[in-house]
Amino acid sequence: ANVGTDDANPAHVIWDLLASNTYGAGIPASQLHFGSFNFTANLLQDEGIGCSFLWDSDDEVLEIVQALIDLGDLALYTDPSDGLIHLDRIREYTSDPEELTLFNETNSQVVKFGTRPPDKVANEIKLKYTDIAAGFVERSAEWRSVAMRRVGDNREPLTIHHLGISNAALAQKIASRDGLAFALPLKEIILRTNRDGWDKVPGEPVRFSWSDYGI
Repeated sequence: ANVGTDDANPAHVIWDLLASNTYGAGIPASQLHFGSFNFTANLLQDEGIGCSFLWDSDDEVLEIVQALIDLGDLALYTDPSDGLIHLDRIREYTSDPEELTLFNETNSQVVKFGTRPPDKVANEIKLKYTDIAAGFVERSAEWRSVAMRRVGDNREPLTIHHLGISNAALAQKIASRDGLAFALPLKEIILRTNRDGWDKVPGEPVRFSWSDYGI
């Protein structure tokens, strides 16, 4: 199914690239979790995230798949609960936080804990894309952190690329999404945990509490 009028749905393209024996990875469809791909495709459809691109390079299939995962902010993984390959949309958690698995001193060890250094925080994003409707014209969308600019923190814009963006509306949406991710001083945490984390999958939210860090 198309997103909008012309773009393909990234979830459908990823399925095709993984399953095709002609130009894809040749993974049997029985190893792909249809329900997760279909659910994610519907979310991308609702959010207007599609893709259009010409694959005329020698890029490996999985490189194209990874580029589409980055475009859609997706997670592709093998779920330990069923052994199948799932595709999920990483999105805001809206349920009760108390229901999330808690990792703390009782079940984990901290391997790494730190904050993104200031020189790695961007306050301006420039995203390049190809405007197909205008005749395959190269254009760019921009996002700026108003707060950072107000305090006079001027830096060179960070230029990013995504495969398949074909119009200004989608380019601006993705630039804003990525801009917030690059601008926030996020914490990076690597944990070694026990069986409490056996069924955690990429993109799944969890809780973290650690008294030594005041969290």
